[in-house]
Order: sequence, then structure tokens, then C-alpha cells
Amino acid sequence: MTLPAFVMLSHASRALGLRRESIAHLAAAGVTPSVVESTATAGTDAEVRRRAYDALALANDAGLVFLEDDILVRPSLFVRHVHMAVDAAAVTVFCAVNERHYPPRMLDRPTLTASLTPMPAYDADRGYHGSMAVYLPPALVAHGLARPHEFMQPDGTPLEHPVIEPDRARGKVTGFDFWIKHHARAFGGILVALPNSVDHVGLSVRNNQRASPWRSPSFLIPEA
Repeated sequence: MTLPAFVMLSHASRALGLRRESIAHLAAAGVTPSVVESTATAGTDAEVRRRAYDALALANDAGLVFLEDDILVRPSLFVRHVHMAVDAAAVTVFCAVNERHYPPRMLDRPTLTASLTPMPAYDADRGYHGSMAVYLPPALVAHGLARPHEFMQPDGTPLEHPVIEPDRARGKVTGFDFWIKHHARAFGGILVALPNSVDHVGLSVRNNQRASPWRSPSFLIPEA
């Protein structure tokens, strides 16, 4: 099976720190991602959305695994999940950071069988979020590439005003994750990989950092 392209969106400030560590984790899985680098002085959702278009342009016939630069990886499980995602031909989230991303009581189990399961209410207002590690099937990649106006202004700079419904609902340009969830229903929905094979460890590059990063609640659950 042909593996999808792996593309990491990374900020220049992380080149010698978190990015290097994340790439080392991926190397243990036999993955060497292409890097799309942002040099923005303010890490905004609009910048992520803009650079996501550059990532889409690097996809191959098997689609795209979009990665951020602050991750940990369970190597063999990640590779298995990627194969499952390609077979399913649906958006697959390898790092689901909110309990509501999982079926009820799923996280109460002591072990989880390596599998993909539908994400509940992923396109609800408070549904899926977080683009730390997500597979996009070829049809969704093509859909995005045909809509550059949903990622950038005509001159190639980041959007400044809402253009899709999640943007309008929040009165701002949202990130790539909201673009994915806005379009996913037409391309097979969103699946979540169990247990997560990727974890999120870094803080935002924005000035208004959280006290702690979003972490995967299933990353440490053993396989059944």
C-alpha cells in the first residue's frame, strides 16, 4: 500500500527544539515529513489555515497526514493507524484531545483494541478541534486545493475576514481543524484512532499560552 504524504507545519522558532524532537519520534515510525515553515510573528489561526493550503499541495495519491511540530508518537501503532485510515478513506484523527471526541465510556476501558471509530458529533459547534495529527483522504485534499479562497486572500496572504460557516459563527478566521470539520461530512465523516498513536506536548506559540497544553486522554492506554 502506498502511504500518504506526511507534512509538518512548524514555526521557525521551534526548528531546534520541539520540531527536532517531533521529527525524531516520527523517524522511529519510519516517517520523514516534509516541513512547511511559518515565520509569522503572531501565531494565528489564519496563519495556520494559510499554511495548511501549502501542506495540501504536497499530498500524494494516497492523501495527506497533516502534523504539527509538538508531538509524541507510538511508532508501530501510528503506522498501523495510517494504513487503516487510508483503507477507510475518511478523515482520521490520531490525536483526539477532548473526552467528547470519543464514544461514551470508551476512555473508562483499561485497554483499547487498535482500531478506528466514528467521532461523536464531530461537526457540532463544540465538536472536533485540534489538527496535531490528522489524515485527509485524497478527495478532501482535492476539494481544498480547488478552494484557495477558503485559505488565503487573492494575493496569497492569510485571510482577514470569515469565509466559511465556522468563521462566521465565531466572528473570526478559524484554524485548519475547523475547515476540516466543516467539510468532513461530505467525505466520509471523521474517525478517531484508538488508542491515540500521537500525543500533543507543546504550548502554543502565541503570547496567550494556556497554563498547560491539550493532551490526548487515550495515548497512554495500552492496546488490548
